[in-house]
Amino acid sequence: MKKSVVAVVLLLVFSISFAATKNSSNKRYDMSFVDADFQSVFHSISELAGKDILLAPDVVGRLSMTVTKKTWAEMMDIICNMHDLIWLNEGNYINVQRTASYQNKIIRESEKREQSDMVAPLVRRSFQIRHASANEMSRVLETIKSARGRISVVERNNAIIVYDTERRLGQMQNTLNELDVETLQIVITAKLVVVDSRLANDLGVDWSNITVGSDASRVQADFSNLPKLTSEADAVTKLTVTAFDRNMEAKIMSILSDSRSEILASPQISTLDHTEAQIFMGSQISIRQIDNSGNSAIQMVESGIKLTVTPHVAGDNRILLELHPENNSYGLDQGQVVINKQEAQTKVVVSDGETVVIGGLTKNEEVEAETGIPILKDIPILGYLFKHTRKELTKKDLIIFVTPRIMRNYLSDSPVAASVKQKKAADAEEYSEDGWE
Repeated sequence: MKKSVVAVVLLLVFSISFAATKNSSNKRYDMSFVDADFQSVFHSISELAGKDILLAPDVVGRLSMTVTKKTWAEMMDIICNMHDLIWLNEGNYINVQRTASYQNKIIRESEKREQSDMVAPLVRRSFQIRHASANEMSRVLETIKSARGRISVVERNNAIIVYDTERRLGQMQNTLNELDVETLQIVITAKLVVVDSRLANDLGVDWSNITVGSDASRVQADFSNLPKLTSEADAVTKLTVTAFDRNMEAKIMSILSDSRSEILASPQISTLDHTEAQIFMGSQISIRQIDNSGNSAIQMVESGIKLTVTPHVAGDNRILLELHPENNSYGLDQGQVVINKQEAQTKVVVSDGETVVIGGLTKNEEVEAETGIPILKDIPILGYLFKHTRKELTKKDLIIFVTPRIMRNYLSDSPVAASVKQKKAADAEEYSEDGWE
């Protein structure tokens, strides 16, 4: 009777389509087990995985289960969750254990390591922190040291001295190798340009349609022949725009070289990777406010052009820029100060040294234009009879060019830097034992 049951189970187990390769972890199977013992079940999954599956002595039992369109790894998870088991992929084989047994084993190993730390000799080692703060790194090492371990910081040399076991010191060294790395510094150069909207319209450029964040159909404009737009004399700045028009770069160059275009400022600021940087050009105005209790207070409000940039360096010299441009102004409405705000938030990925253009920030300016009969309009007093003054509303576009550049620390591996590092390490070794008190 038992033999017939085993035969039926084996027929059910191997009624599987093996169209794909046997070792494929992405292959999905339909399987059914009826009162099968663990040895038979895991042997069947072992055939699918192409790996030996070893069961702990206490992993015994029987199961009934039907699964459809599951990988062998998903089958392992289902079975282990149902029967309080855990499976460990050891590379060439899989180890299946009772969860309680595995946890007890981990506890015993941890206790054994703790006991070893209590009797192992303490070793003194100094760690020279190169890029991070020694105080900051010491707080990380505190979570690794043993109960007998001692950590001290030499602030003068930005070094850490540790007394602990060899095992703990090895863990600390590996941790510092991962965390004590150089944080890249990015230099951000901005050009704030005001152009006459009529000039742009004449050339068919709509700044509101030039946006950052679109990687589709980008074109490159070489501005090396415009010194005002290059932050370094020997550098070629690239302009990245959306290619609504294949002649867009030529149009922008024509606008920027026109006398009606004005470069307001060319600020440059340095910041660390993942650190926000701000560029502001304007003034602060005071506004009196009255709360519900009738108390008055003065609030300072920024009025002007503000650009907030947060760079994130990715691979292949690519930089993700989080951009937040603002163009705020104020006016009076029935004696009350009114703040007019224009702002946007976007993200764009550019290459190191590439320039991104932000358009669409506009404002209206009211100017007085004088017309009249030449010569006669300039006669004192009587000239007013031969001239006419009218007010014109002029639309101005604020264009912001942002160029990020990654600063490289070429001195870090030089003989001078190596000498400085050796000197700091020697000073740390001479640190007095009194520093532990």
